[in-house]
Amino acid sequence: MNGGRKEYRQSAEKLLRKAYKNSNRKRGLVLALTSGMLMLLGMLLLGFIQGKVRADQLRYLRENGSVVDTYVENGTEKTAEILKNFQMIRQIGLEKVCGKLMDNGIVYCECSVMEEQDWEKMKAVAYTDIYGAYPEEANEIMLSQKTLEFLGIRQPEIGMELSLEFHWNSVFIVKGTGRQNFILSGYYTDYRKDASNFSAAYLSKKKLEQADLTEFPCRILLDMKDSLRSGEQTEMLLRESIALGEDEYFVSEDSAFYKSVRGIAWSFGIGAFLLILLVLCAVLLIYQLIRISFVRDVRQYGIMRTIGVTVKQIRRVVYRQVLWDIFKGTILGGVLSCLIIGCVFPAMMTKMYMGEAGEMENASFLSVPFCAGYALVVCMIGFVTASRSFHVLFRANAAETMGLMETKRMSKKKKRFSLPRRKRPEDLWKKRKSFLMEMAWKSIENSRRSFAFSILIVSLGGIAALCTVSLTSGTDLIRKLEKNPEFRIGITYNCYDFLCRRESDLLEMDFFPEDLRKQLEKLAEQVEGRAEVKKGYLLTEFDTNAFPFTEEKGVGSVSDSEVEGEKKDHLIADLYQSATDIPQGVIYVLLEEEEDRLLKRISSQREVLKKGEAVLLHQGMPFQEKVKEHWEETVFQMVDTMAAGALVSEYPVSELTVVECVDLLKTDLSDFDLFWEEENTCWMMVSEETFQALSEKLYQRVLEVDVYVPGEQERNAEEAIRKEVDRVNREFQTQYGVNADLVTLTCKSDVIVRETRYLKNSRICMAAVCTMLFLLGILTYASARYMDLVMREKEMKTLEILGVTGKQQRDMVRLEGVFHSVVIVTLLGIVGNGVIALLDRIVQEQSKYFSAVYPWGAFILLAALLLGVSWILPEGFKRIRKNK
Repeated sequence: MNGGRKEYRQSAEKLLRKAYKNSNRKRGLVLALTSGMLMLLGMLLLGFIQGKVRADQLRYLRENGSVVDTYVENGTEKTAEILKNFQMIRQIGLEKVCGKLMDNGIVYCECSVMEEQDWEKMKAVAYTDIYGAYPEEANEIMLSQKTLEFLGIRQPEIGMELSLEFHWNSVFIVKGTGRQNFILSGYYTDYRKDASNFSAAYLSKKKLEQADLTEFPCRILLDMKDSLRSGEQTEMLLRESIALGEDEYFVSEDSAFYKSVRGIAWSFGIGAFLLILLVLCAVLLIYQLIRISFVRDVRQYGIMRTIGVTVKQIRRVVYRQVLWDIFKGTILGGVLSCLIIGCVFPAMMTKMYMGEAGEMENASFLSVPFCAGYALVVCMIGFVTASRSFHVLFRANAAETMGLMETKRMSKKKKRFSLPRRKRPEDLWKKRKSFLMEMAWKSIENSRRSFAFSILIVSLGGIAALCTVSLTSGTDLIRKLEKNPEFRIGITYNCYDFLCRRESDLLEMDFFPEDLRKQLEKLAEQVEGRAEVKKGYLLTEFDTNAFPFTEEKGVGSVSDSEVEGEKKDHLIADLYQSATDIPQGVIYVLLEEEEDRLLKRISSQREVLKKGEAVLLHQGMPFQEKVKEHWEETVFQMVDTMAAGALVSEYPVSELTVVECVDLLKTDLSDFDLFWEEENTCWMMVSEETFQALSEKLYQRVLEVDVYVPGEQERNAEEAIRKEVDRVNREFQTQYGVNADLVTLTCKSDVIVRETRYLKNSRICMAAVCTMLFLLGILTYASARYMDLVMREKEMKTLEILGVTGKQQRDMVRLEGVFHSVVIVTLLGIVGNGVIALLDRIVQEQSKYFSAVYPWGAFILLAALLLGVSWILPEGFKRIRKNK
């Protein structure tokens, strides 16, 4: 009998679950859609942020041409063995930068030797469209597509023979130097920033053996485990942990992952903030849905109790059904989000953020464990919210609670609107025109707690949307580009170096063609624009005569060895083993505003650059620690551009005192316009006074010409300037028999189009996320308003008895919505303005080009949405009541 009774109870419970499911289909659908929406929006938001980071990381890797950003220059075999066992390093690779390819004296490609496994792990990842294999024989070579195009080869074939002019880096090695035949073992596509002037080629280790060269010293590439440290932090940590030899030194710049995270750091914060808001909105929405349906469910529970169903059974049925509805929605949202992320995100991220760095291939934006974990979290959030809501509401007697609440409401209404006996209620409503506003305000006071959280959510979503629009529209990059000239024409580094080795008389020679400069000035005058000629000093000798550092004499002191005429030490030349590695020195003048910005970035104590002082900007030069601490005592001696074979003693020497030294690889100074910024260059930034004083011993040379033209004349001017630039380059190529450009042309419109596309895409995605958040807040707000109307249904019937018409009741509800909208809009206006003003102040400290603009369009749209919901909701509630 017990067995039969147990079986009967189980079947009855199944019937009860089925009946409960059928009677609550709409609520189950809404719960499923809510959990699915939370899953979908959360996955898309996290997938977008992770995809943005990976896209930026891949773009930085490809532009750098390597996976690693830290290496040891002039590394020895002993150091390589030590680094293999270092815990911070995942793996090491060896790269021997041994030679270069030249075309009539112009270097267009550097040659390296690596192990094939090291190349595949540390170099090949930054390339695409790889065909063939790494060289194995001494006469094999692997080139980039850009190098092949430079050689005039449009359709390369594996195994084809190439006649190339190869030179070792050391001028003392003659064996294997000169024009020779190579076999193309493979080719690839690279995206290095400086690929237009310099590319990479790879040779076999057998090529080194032919010239009796050893693998060491070489560049030891370090793949670091921790990518969230800056380049400066990584270099300091390595120097403290590992002792290097005399000629070895670390070079470390910010990793691609660090740059991508830093570039989107504010988006990580916003992403976490938006995700929390999504969860809160979903929690509140689920709670409101259960409250709305609980009024009808209480009657069902009463009937269940009458027929003998226990509270435990009711709770089990309800919880199981709610969990099943939430689980279905989570699975649906997870599958849909995975399809969107897997099918749409790779192409979308490539188009939005990769720019000219190729496509994202086989990119994974979200891992399977992460998706499963997030789905579990969504189910738990939905189930805990639902179960807690039922628990709280079920503990109290719903009927008594509603009765007490209605009695309390009516008693207050009767006190407030006590009617004189001699007047009819209808007459009172007609004479007191403000009674609707008073009733609406009183209703808000009674229900202010239930609306406070939903109003807060809507306001936060709106503020996030407004701040996103303001930040992207006031970005400093576009404003900086808008201040640039329409056209910038400058000489190239390779051709300058070529002319220095080719020409015999460089005294007062302008490498920038004089006829081109005059044509540009004439053209600017014709279109009512202007041409600015930028000059600088190009140096052959650029170094110090500082002696060995001693504790007693300090930096730059004169020792006994100097008096005896012994060889002096240099700060720059002694850091490099071959002359080709020594950076080119350029003295550049700073405008007053740029000087202020630079000094504020690097030193809070120095206000101006005095006469004879300079700030040295470089790219990863490993100066000794004692030098870094005493830059104000370091004097650099400089000699003007000399022809090959000329004697330094024949040229006058100028001096500059370096007061600050900045490594551009470890400092965010990308908004400075530097000449030859992608080349092996050091910049001595001086004031206008110092720049003019140097003209007594150095020759001012034209470096570039900036042309400013009116917007309506830009297209015509571009055609004319391109013709002149092409003419000058053809004449240079014909005269010297080289395949290289003497001058380059940069058009502001092309740069703005490229950068604007990037920013617009980011703006659209962030605006879409904020719009989803705001709409979810609107939905939560609408559900709370609907619940309030359901709870006040008896009150509305009482008001009908007292003479308040249905139209007046709807107007009253609309007035309540208007009051709520005014509160939300006020919060958006006051708090939003405050946040945007704070944002403007913070960002302007970092960039003078940033200027926050209040997004009035977005503000008006948000206000219109709120008013629209407030106006439509009473009419919708009326129709729902009529259908019932």
